[in-house]
Amino acid sequence: MRVMTSGHVALALGAFWMLATVGWGESDTAADGERRVASALPQVAAYRLRVRIEPPTAARPSGWIVGESRLCVRSARGQTMSAISMRLYHGLRVRDVRCDAQPLSFEQQVVPVQPWEAMKVNRIAVHMPAMSPGESRALVVRYEGVVNGYREFAPYIVDGVTSTDALLREDVCWYPRIGPATREGLLATGDERAHYRLYVDVPSSWETVAAGRLRKCETRGGRRLYEWATVYPSPRCDLVCGQFQRIPIAAAITLHCRPPSSAKTVAVAETARRAFALCTQWLGPCPFPDLAIVETPAGSGGQTAPGLILMPSDGLRPEGDTQQEMVADAIGWIGHELSHLWTVPSREEHVSRWLDEGISNYLGGRMLEECAGPRAREAYMDRQRQYFREGGHLAYQTPLAECGRVDEARDPVARGKGPWVLYVLEHMVGREQVDRMLRELRLRHHQSGATLHHFADIASEVSGRRLDKFFDAWFWDTASSDLLCARLTAAEMARRYTEP
Repeated sequence: MRVMTSGHVALALGAFWMLATVGWGESDTAADGERRVASALPQVAAYRLRVRIEPPTAARPSGWIVGESRLCVRSARGQTMSAISMRLYHGLRVRDVRCDAQPLSFEQQVVPVQPWEAMKVNRIAVHMPAMSPGESRALVVRYEGVVNGYREFAPYIVDGVTSTDALLREDVCWYPRIGPATREGLLATGDERAHYRLYVDVPSSWETVAAGRLRKCETRGGRRLYEWATVYPSPRCDLVCGQFQRIPIAAAITLHCRPPSSAKTVAVAETARRAFALCTQWLGPCPFPDLAIVETPAGSGGQTAPGLILMPSDGLRPEGDTQQEMVADAIGWIGHELSHLWTVPSREEHVSRWLDEGISNYLGGRMLEECAGPRAREAYMDRQRQYFREGGHLAYQTPLAECGRVDEARDPVARGKGPWVLYVLEHMVGREQVDRMLRELRLRHHQSGATLHHFADIASEVSGRRLDKFFDAWFWDTASSDLLCARLTAAEMARRYTEP
């Protein structure tokens, strides 16, 4: 995900990573805590969400949403459960909770998400009949209230309802999620994948776009009613409402932009077509062929999930004094987000972000070369190098495999140094071999997730070479930091590993 803010890393496929860089405990890691929390949490296999969205009025200047969430909950293995903790946005209040049509007692309280005092949620403790290990129950939670984003915590979380549109993303906890009001709880829930059925009730002048297939749309009594169903299990349910123009990108892929579209928007659509075609050529058929790309408010950050890409207005109005500069900016937004469709979830102990952001930044350079020429790619890679250098001593001394443990080093290492791993490898074995490596990574680990060791093994297998020295320098140690800071070219670096 590309987000134009400082101090926060945004969401990626399968995890609530925008929370990962705000602060970690001294004696624990987010990954360790996440695994412990996840193993104790009941699992949700499916959600059925109903939401009615009302625009602002004099009495309710922030608008109003009325929601009902039906969760198919299964208790954790080896545990008997008689209580469940859930989180909801702090402006939403639960009216009632039911299980098998019977009302359940519950308490709710607005609390900070520990250790982030600036992020507050409504913590709901539900008392329910005891569930034996592995038993499933259906919970129905009804709630209503306002959503006003989390600008005080992360400036790009601008979700809410205005007089012309609405943006509701999982980031803002607009529907109940199971788990404690802690950092580890949010991270653990972010890795959960489920099917969603979504029913949306909005003013008749609004459209609604969400991930999956539109099963129904009808207008009744001045309201428009939508029913969406996910095609692929997803870690999140997001929706965007408003007025849109539709621009086809490819078969079953559409850009939904706010009217009126401009010449820049049309240029971005063309860039998206080109980027999608290139990724398909290099990496194979798109794993998620049913895809909506939707314009969201400026500053809200780009985001990719199965079946849905959210693109802020600034990403659809590329900047630059020349055509090449505008192409580069468009690829940095739409090309980057599209490439995430081919990346795999991480199963690293300390998530480095290389498997998503590092790979996507490398692919962004490849796209730029195809669209604007080799010099444009060289300039792009130099910017990634400079980003790494700006990370300072901490980034220089942190191996890529360990950057998930060091908040301040994660982005400069994963996003700055990260694309250079494949750039140098490309000069060692050729682009076709790198493409094969990425295809194999996707083929083998798109469901189970991968680690850096998985990629290193695949690279050696595909290339038929021993690449231990290379990966020691670029993944497990910091010798590659010297090469990047010495401003060697990728070809010069590659010769360090290919010449006797």
